[in-house]
Amino acid sequence: MAVALLTLFVTVPLSGCGPAARESANAAKTSTDDIARLLGQPTRHLDLETRISELDDHLRQVPTGAPLSTAAQVDLDAAVRISAELKRLRVAWTESDRVLAEIVEDSEDLLSTHLTVVPRPDFRAHMEDQIQQVGKEIVCTVFAEGMTAAQEESVRHQYAVTESVLGQPAPEDVVTMFRASVTDVGYQLEEVDEALDLYGLSSELLTQAIDSVGKVEDVMGAAEWGNHGAFQMYLRHCVL
Repeated sequence: MAVALLTLFVTVPLSGCGPAARESANAAKTSTDDIARLLGQPTRHLDLETRISELDDHLRQVPTGAPLSTAAQVDLDAAVRISAELKRLRVAWTESDRVLAEIVEDSEDLLSTHLTVVPRPDFRAHMEDQIQQVGKEIVCTVFAEGMTAAQEESVRHQYAVTESVLGQPAPEDVVTMFRASVTDVGYQLEEVDEALDLYGLSSELLTQAIDSVGKVEDVMGAAEWGNHGAFQMYLRHCVL
């Protein structure tokens, strides 16, 4: 994992390279270490574009073909790797925005597929809203599954999350979530069961949410996803 490898950097003075290359290599190492630290913190305000630009500027300033010490080359190689990781994270952020928007856009059609009678307009509107909310909640639980225990604890500490963020739900769990959402606003469960195949709706929404997260993970790759990708997605979409 690239971020983990950053802790292995050699910290001896950079010798065997010119002043310009040495200064740029040092700047790239400092920037890389700072980015690695930020990726491991529970912050929702990672300025990705600025960090990518900053790191790439440092890399461009290293003269092509400049003689570098072994330590400097290790630092620069790590900077190149994390620059590539940040760019994949940027693409993954865009993909995560897209798949969550799809859940919202598909809520009307998904509900229509599982209706067994023509519902009252207020009930239909409520269920479409709940599909969007429950869908996002499922996505967040799947994001959370990719987090480490330390990352989960940091989210709890920073954002006062009280409920467990780990554990992918089963269809029965999604049914329970929907049932609670309709009874909380005064609908009768009998009315819900008559109007809607709730289990079928829950199963399909769960599958859609899991597949959506899979598309985001594919952008980054399994190693980066487990290192900081899932963590960053959870911070982006699931903490207020």
